[in-house]
Amino acid sequence: MPNPIQLISYDDEHGEIVRRLITGVVRQWDRVPKHVQNDILRDAALADDAGSEATSFREQITAFIRSHAGDRP
Repeated sequence: MPNPIQLISYDDEHGEIVRRLITGVVRQWDRVPKHVQNDILRDAALADDAGSEATSFREQITAFIRSHAGDRP
């Protein structure tokens, strides 16, 4: 079983930076090489939880990205 990855902590003042970074990544998702997408999804799913929920989180993250990737003005 893979080791959990520690979540990145941030103050409320950095919340806007995190939201904007996520927005940038999601909007460019289809341009990110597949092996990098897989690494990102694995790390996100394993963040702070190496249990059986990791697969569920990966599926939820993938669904979120797919539903928002086309949100371009």
